Amino acid sequence: MKLRRVLTVSAILLGICAFIIRANGYELYIVALVGLTTIVGVGLNVLLGMTGQISLGHAAFYAIGAYVVAILTTKLDWTFWAALPLAACSWLSRRYAYAGLISPWSRSRSVSWSSRVRPSGRA
Repeated sequence: MKLRRVLTVSAILLGICAFIIRANGYELYIVALVGLTTIVGVGLNVLLGMTGQISLGHAAFYAIGAYVVAILTTKLDWTFWAALPLAACSWLSRRYAYAGLISPWSRSRSVSWSSRVRPSGRA
């Protein structure tokens, strides 16, 4: 049963890769849009659906990555696939830079203080 599942997933991934290789620009755009929206949707499901936390930062980090990709592809003539990893790195660096700015004030509290807000607005 496990081998069958591995073969099925491998065949699906191989089909997707074959489609991406043969796709034109518009089809690549649609595949990338669906993939990125899926990643954001799953992340939002984990954040809001499983933990009950509300975060506008989730959309802000998505927007930062989209902005970086847009600038690199339009102004510097990068391909989308080359700009995507750099956008991910810029997203991570900003996130951890902000967490580093908050951490000196949260030493007396728990480690997750900066990401936890109670409904009353106080941490």
